[in-house]
Amino acid sequence: MSEVKLHSFHTENDLIPIWIDRQYIPENPRKQEGAHYHYDIRYVFVADDGQDMNIQYQEVSDSKRFRIDELEGEMKERVAVVMSRLM
Repeated sequence: MSEVKLHSFHTENDLIPIWIDRQYIPENPRKQEGAHYHYDIRYVFVADDGQDMNIQYQEVSDSKRFRIDELEGEMKERVAVVMSRLM
């Protein structure tokens, strides 16, 4: 069984993420949250087809596993941008 690993882009470039988004979140009194910035930091991982992945959801709010050839629409466009950065 092989391991899930970071794409070589990250390991060859000081572990920099492939994508960073920053969004301003206004104060939300209902949640008792002050105004703040939210960061989405994305990395590309490589795994064999069908390989089990153990995701620590206390650290990861969202993850998706897919084959590149299954993508459509906006997600296909976003991944094309990411892939162009990996090459």
